[in-house]
Order: sequence, then structure tokens, then C-alpha cells
Amino acid sequence: MDYDTRVQIAAQGGIEATVNALSAHPQSRSVQATACEALGALAVNLDNHVKISSLGGIEAILNALKTHLTSESVQASGCGVLRVLAENPAKQGIEALKVILHAENQVKIAKLGGIEAILEALKMHPKSGKVQEQGCGALLSLAANHDNQVRIATVGEAILEALKGHLQSERAQTICYAALRPADVNPESQRKNADVDPESQRKN
Repeated sequence: MDYDTRVQIAAQGGIEATVNALSAHPQSRSVQATACEALGALAVNLDNHVKISSLGGIEAILNALKTHLTSESVQASGCGVLRVLAENPAKQGIEALKVILHAENQVKIAKLGGIEAILEALKMHPKSGKVQEQGCGALLSLAANHDNQVRIATVGEAILEALKGHLQSERAQTICYAALRPADVNPESQRKNADVDPESQRKN
């Protein structure tokens, strides 16, 4: 699905319909996974990011993560859309207003318990490359906010376990190792992570 098609779907009420589906079918794993994946696909620009947040999309996504903790598909798609909504806009070269609005998403996700929900996903699915990549990627996006960096410092050990669990996946290694870096603001995490070296981990 190309960019223009996604924008058109959103303009015709696609975001509202998807958030409503999440709210109407909270116990359906398939609906929750598919809807989270759809929101991730529709979050292609700032307007859609704002609309997803204003319509209660973040709350609905976090509810899906908490309700279906054992579902790999829900956890991967849920963490994935949180990663997109919180992604550091500096990577996209967008202007200051958009930076502010993305920062609001970073704060909102954390305030609603998003960091803890992502951590639970990492713990519950230690052997799932998809969950580990999306979960660590979401933490990395959230860490663009300094206060979130401090909170993420407490989950450094869990991210380290994710790193160890996927020695054969270069992508998971890269993302998980990057997500460890904000944990260095915590002296205890810094001590524990001092010996982590992706190159040496691959050789073991």
C-alpha cells in the first residue's frame, strides 16, 4: 500500500474505524493484532499521528498489549505502532512544531504505562525476533525524551536479555544494543552493561 493510498484511507475515516474496532472487540486477538498493524500502516504523517492520539488510539493500543500479553502477534504489532508514534522526528528532518507534537506522544505513551507494557512484552516473548525488534525499537523511540531515558534505565537488564537471546539476528542485535544506551544514565545498569559487546556476543 503506497503513501497516497494510506493518506486517502485515513481521510475517509480509516483511523476512526480502526480505533473503534480495537475498542469494540477487546477480547479478540486477531482483531487487536490486525487493528494495531493497520494503525501502524496509517501512521504515515504528522496529521495521522495526531488523529490516532486524539481519538484514543494510544490507550486502545496499550489495552491490547495488556489484555493479550501472551499473543506474539498482538505484542509485535502493538509495540510496532508505538514505535512509529514515538519515533524521533529528527530522523525525518521535520520542523520544530512536529518535534513538539511527537514529543507529546512520547510523554503520553510513557504516562499511560507504555514503557512498562513494552517491557512486559519483551519478558513474555524472549525468543520472538519480531517482538524483540519492535519492543526495543519502541523503547529507543521513547528514549528521545530525557525523562523517559531515566525510566528506561530501570529496564536495561531486560533489554540485555533480549540482546543475548537473538545472537543470530543482526537487526535485533543492533536495535536492542541501541536501546541499551539510554540505560547508561543508571549507574547500576551501566555497571551491568559494561561488558556488552555485540561483536563478542556474535562470536559466542
